[in-house]
Amino acid sequence: MDNLDRLRQLVEELPVRDKSLKEKASYVDILKEIFLKSPQAIAIMGDNWRYLLVNELFATLYGCGCPEKMIGKGLNEILSTTQDIPIEEINYVLKEEGSWEGNITLPHQLNGNTFQSKISLKKSKDRNILVCTCIQI
Repeated sequence: MDNLDRLRQLVEELPVRDKSLKEKASYVDILKEIFLKSPQAIAIMGDNWRYLLVNELFATLYGCGCPEKMIGKGLNEILSTTQDIPIEEINYVLKEEGSWEGNITLPHQLNGNTFQSKISLKKSKDRNILVCTCIQI
């Protein structure tokens, strides 16, 4: 299942009242366009911080080259180290408030250098997914 199929599956589960299947499919195409061409690095993560969907900008920023290399992998498999990421604190805030935002120093996977990033995380209320946006600062 590729990124588009995963996105289509997520969108198909959204409540859309009195819309034909054709209209619903057009929403999927619009969301695909927004996701792929966004000027922000975006990832959708599932259980245990595993990547479900990643746009190209996100994969490039993290040094993975293409999104497919990140799909199904956990955060600890993508980054060379997670020691500077306050995972427990982030999980606590996400559980209490449903979102977290902060600046983190992240390691680049390929060259080992670090980069400063502003991370925004938003937890879905209805399912166990997390939307992550990342901006290099």
